[in-house]
Amino acid sequence: LRRLCVATGATALVRLGAPTPDEMGHCDHVHQKEVGGRPITVFAQSDGSKTSKLSTIVLRASTSSVLADLERAIDDGVHAAKTA
Repeated sequence: LRRLCVATGATALVRLGAPTPDEMGHCDHVHQKEVGGRPITVFAQSDGSKTSKLSTIVLRASTSSVLADLERAIDDGVHAAKTA
């Protein structure tokens, strides 16, 4: 839920009731596609959209240890870019 809120600019609500316009998010295009034999839902913003700085990287590997190495390498790269 948090990632979806960040991606769309929405606010997670803990109360029942209608959200205010400030709490509502926006997404330019929502569609479902298949990646690696599994259906995924894609929330896409247009290129000019400034509401989201969130990206998703889909990784596939032959073994879980290779996948873990790839995940660590990407995590290290993201943290290096944040601190630069």
